[in-house]
Amino acid sequence: SLGPRRIALPGPPSARELVDPLDSACTLALWATGAALAGMALVASLVALVDGARGTSLPLAPFLGLATLVLALPFLLGLRELTAVRVRAGGVALGPDQLRAEWQTYVDIAVRLGVRQPPPLFLYTAPRVERWLLPLARQRVLTIDERALATPDALSLALGRELGALVAGHGGPLDVVLLAPVRMLLAPLWLLRGLGLAISPLNVLAHARVHTIDRAACVGAGQLGLVLDDLVGAGDRGLAARIDLATLAAGRRRASELSRLFALLTTSRPATAERVERLQKFAAPHLLREG
Repeated sequence: SLGPRRIALPGPPSARELVDPLDSACTLALWATGAALAGMALVASLVALVDGARGTSLPLAPFLGLATLVLALPFLLGLRELTAVRVRAGGVALGPDQLRAEWQTYVDIAVRLGVRQPPPLFLYTAPRVERWLLPLARQRVLTIDERALATPDALSLALGRELGALVAGHGGPLDVVLLAPVRMLLAPLWLLRGLGLAISPLNVLAHARVHTIDRAACVGAGQLGLVLDDLVGAGDRGLAARIDLATLAAGRRRASELSRLFALLTTSRPATAERVERLQKFAAPHLLREG
C-alpha cells in the first residue's frame, strides 16, 4: 500500500546520511580518476612546453591544453556567477512578500535537509540551451519552474530534489571539472550509442545520483508514499494504488546479475523497481503510520 506514511527523522540528515552510498563511492572513484588524468595531462603539457622552448618553438597543442587545465575552474566559477545574474534578472524571487506560502515551504524543506543558509529561490523558466547551466549556480540561486507550482505536493518534491542536489554537490563547478577528463576519456564509448550500447561507468554514477535525489525528495516532502506515487504512477495516484510494490520488487530480484550489470552500465536511469526498493530501505527506520 502507498498509504500516508511520513518520515520522522530525529533531526536533519547529514550529507553522509542523505547521499546514497553508491553515489558517494562512484563520485569519489571518478573524481580521483579525473584528478589523476588531469594531473597526467598537466605534466605532459609542461614537459612538451619545456622541450618546445628548448627547440625555440612553442608547440600550440600543449600550450592550449595547459591553458585549458589551468583556466577550467575559474571559467566555470565565472559562468556560475553569470548564470546567477541572469536568473536574478529574469526570474521572480520568492520571499516573505512574494509567493509567501511557497517560500515558507522552501524554508521548511531546507530545515529538514539541514541546509542552514539556503540560496535565494527564484521562479525561472530557462531556455533549453541554458538548462545545463542551472546546476552550476545552485550555490548562488536555486530555481523552480511553473510546473513545480501546480500542487503543494509537486512543489515539495521539486524543492526536495533541488536542495538534495545542492547538498550532494551534483553539477557544481568542482564536480564538472573533475568529471570532465573522465568524460573525455570515455567519449569514444558513446559511438556505440546508435547500437543501443552506450556502455559507460558514468551511467553507474547517474544511477546512484538518482537514488540520492529520491532520498532528498523523501525527506523534503516528509512522506514516502508521496514520492512512491510520483515514481510509480508518474503523478497518477489512481495508477499507483493498483500497483503492488512487493511484486514489482520481486520481479527485479528474479533478474540475473548479468542483466542487472548490463542495465547499470548502459542506461542512465535505474529501473523503477530498484528506485522503489532502495527508497523503502532508506525510509524504513523512520516510518510512522498515520491514523
